[in-house]
Amino acid sequence: MGSIDRYIFRTTLASFALVLVSLTGVIWITQALRGIDLMTSQGQTIVTFLGVTSLVIPALVLIISPIALMIAIAHTLNKLATDSEIIVMNAAGFSPFRLFRPFLYATLAVAVMVALISAYLAPDGMRRLKQWDAEITADVLANILQPGRFAQLDQKNEGGSFLILEDGNLERLEAGKHDPALVAFGRYAFDMSKFSNQGRDITLGIRERYLWELLSPLANDPVYMQLPGQFRAELHDRFMAPIYPFAFAALTFAFLGAPRTTRQSRNFSISSAILAVFGLRMAGFACSVMAVKSPLAPVVQYLMLALAIGASLWIILGGVVVEPPAALIEAINKSNARLLRLLGRPATA
Repeated sequence: MGSIDRYIFRTTLASFALVLVSLTGVIWITQALRGIDLMTSQGQTIVTFLGVTSLVIPALVLIISPIALMIAIAHTLNKLATDSEIIVMNAAGFSPFRLFRPFLYATLAVAVMVALISAYLAPDGMRRLKQWDAEITADVLANILQPGRFAQLDQKNEGGSFLILEDGNLERLEAGKHDPALVAFGRYAFDMSKFSNQGRDITLGIRERYLWELLSPLANDPVYMQLPGQFRAELHDRFMAPIYPFAFAALTFAFLGAPRTTRQSRNFSISSAILAVFGLRMAGFACSVMAVKSPLAPVVQYLMLALAIGASLWIILGGVVVEPPAALIEAINKSNARLLRLLGRPATA
C-alpha cells in the first residue's frame, strides 16, 4: 500500500475499533445486568460473574462488526471530504475505485475477523457459557446452603440425591385463610438431582455448534433430526456473516465516496446510506427466519447481497454521484420556507 492507502486504512480501522468497542461495551453491559442475580442469589464472585457474561462478547461482535465498519467508513469519508482531501485526490487522478481500494483492504480485515468469530469463537463462547452455567447450577453450596437465608428449590421429580431436613416446621399458606399453617415434621427430603449433574452430557444448541459441525451433522444427532431447517438457516447465516461487511462497505462508499465541494450537502447521501444498509440487514434477518421453513430463502439472501454489492460497484466504477432529485430539493426548500413564514422568520436565499 502507498502512503495514502496506509493513511486511509489506519484511519478506517482505528475508527472501526473505537466504534466496535463502544457499541459492544454498551450492549454487553445491558446484557450483563440481566445476570446480576448470579452474584446476589447464587453466591458467585465478581470474577465468575464477569467471566460468564463476557462469553457472549464474540456473539455481540459478530453482529456489531458490519455496522461498526459502516460507521467507520462514513466517518473517514466525511473527514476526507471536510478537509477537501477527496477533491484533491480526484484532481490528482485518483479514480473512485482507486480511492475505494484502502477501504476494501480494511473491509477484508474485518471480514476475516468476522469469519473466524462466526466459525469458531462465537459458538465456542456459547458452549462454554452453557457448560459454566451447568457447573454453577450444580454447586449446591452456592445455590442452597447459604448461612442465614432460605433459597427456594426448583421442581424436580427424577431420582437422585436428596437434602434431608429433620425436626423442623413447614409453613403453608392455604387459600382463603389469612394465617399460615405450621406443620411440624420429623424428617423431610428435598430432591437435589438437578444440582448434581456434573457427569451428564450437555445438549448443544444450534448456535453452539462449530461451522464444521453444521456442515456435517451426525445422522443420529437428535437436535438435527428435530430441527433440520434451523440447521440450514444457521449454516447459511455463518456463510453470509463475512459477506455483509463487503456489502455495507460498498453501499456506504457508493453514497459517500464521490467528490463534493464543502458547499454541497451530504445529508441526503448519509441518510440514503443508512437506509440502504438498514434495509439490507432487515431483509437479511427476515430471510434467515424464513430459511427455517423455506430452502429458497437463503438463495434470495445471497441474491440481495450480490445485487447490493454489484449496484454499489457500478456506481463506484462509473463515478456516479448520488444526489437527491431536483424536484425533491425544491419541495424541501418550499417546505422550509413555509415553515419559516409560520414561525415569523425571513427565509434565506
